[in-house]
Amino acid sequence: MSRKLEENVYQALASAGPAVTRILAGDVSGEDGDSHGDDSGFGVHIPYEDLYASIIFFVAIYAVGSFTQKFLKMPSLVGEIFTGIVLGPPVANFVPNPVAFVMLGEIG
Repeated sequence: MSRKLEENVYQALASAGPAVTRILAGDVSGEDGDSHGDDSGFGVHIPYEDLYASIIFFVAIYAVGSFTQKFLKMPSLVGEIFTGIVLGPPVANFVPNPVAFVMLGEIG
């Protein structure tokens, strides 16, 4: 990974919040009162609202893609890209956890 891209990813993760900053620093103890009673020190805890919003985001992308394929006789990818543009930062800014989606896109 190029140095510039690495710096951009680090800055995006650091701006995501104090929990991510602690994880990047190697502190996964969860001592901010967010440990949920488990002493494993493993995992990243996100609010349920973000999880539900992510699920709604994926379902909307899938539904519009299927609609585009079945009724408009176009590839589903067209509908998925259109939904991403409409729900994304340019129009509605509904992306629940943009840093996670950027990392997901980088993976594959």
